[in-house]
Amino acid sequence: MEKFIVSEDGYKKIIEEREKSNRRHKVWYDGESQQVLINCCPSYLHERTRLMVIDSMVDEAVRVMRNAGVSNHVTSRIHNAGHLTTSTIYSRKSYKEPDGLIIFDDDDDESIDPSRIAFELSVSQSYSSLRRATLWWIEQKQATVAVLLCLTEVDRNSGAAHRVFHTIEDRNAEMQTYLIEFNRQRRVERRPLGLLKYNGYKWFGTLRDAFFETYRETDAGIVKSEPVHLVKDGVDVTDAIPRDLTVEVGDFVPHNWLSDDVVRRLVVNFFQPQTFMDGLSSAIVRTALNRVEETFEVEEH
Repeated sequence: MEKFIVSEDGYKKIIEEREKSNRRHKVWYDGESQQVLINCCPSYLHERTRLMVIDSMVDEAVRVMRNAGVSNHVTSRIHNAGHLTTSTIYSRKSYKEPDGLIIFDDDDDESIDPSRIAFELSVSQSYSSLRRATLWWIEQKQATVAVLLCLTEVDRNSGAAHRVFHTIEDRNAEMQTYLIEFNRQRRVERRPLGLLKYNGYKWFGTLRDAFFETYRETDAGIVKSEPVHLVKDGVDVTDAIPRDLTVEVGDFVPHNWLSDDVVRRLVVNFFQPQTFMDGLSSAIVRTALNRVEETFEVEEH
């Protein structure tokens, strides 16, 4: 995470340069302090996990509503919005890019903010900074609910030596060797959450911890759910967790579109343990492989 002091024009220049270079880093600009925070090059683990969570939220919400008899005219308006949203603070604009944002497309009333659920994800980022980023959505009334997922990788090596290959074919063949070895360790040695190592180097450490938290605004203020742990001390503990992550149908749809309180209180159990953990394990292997690829070069001819 990089932090700079810039004007709003400077922030916009950073965004322009990012778009030109087709990079994926996230940018958060606080107009009050004029600080810009840049999260450079999210890993495959980060990107794959955020897509799994947001897609499963939308899919499960739609499924629950359809089973309850909610019309397609309502469910079709729930979307994954992608990234950028804006809030005005003290007459200065602050720009925050979520890892995921679910909106309700109310084209009948443009005065209603479409943002419903914000999602923030970190991989080996401090919990305090992740919590601050998550709370921003509730405090600035940019979402009715905010969900965080904190992943912590430990015991990874750094500074791997670079290798140079004569041809792309040679490089690809070596990459395939690494892929086979990582998958062997994952399945045969039963290390779905790491450690993944080869040739004396730890390409992915161990996913030590993973947990969800949910925040929402109530009449009594902002309420935080108890953490829902997926991984503790490197062990998958999803068999022991409740599936209720305190996300309900009413979090996805404004009251003027769905007034039935019984339906609004239906729980959206978007977390499917087996599917999610299998996807997480595959993303760990791909992340390790990407780290290998970053150290491989092909000779120029």
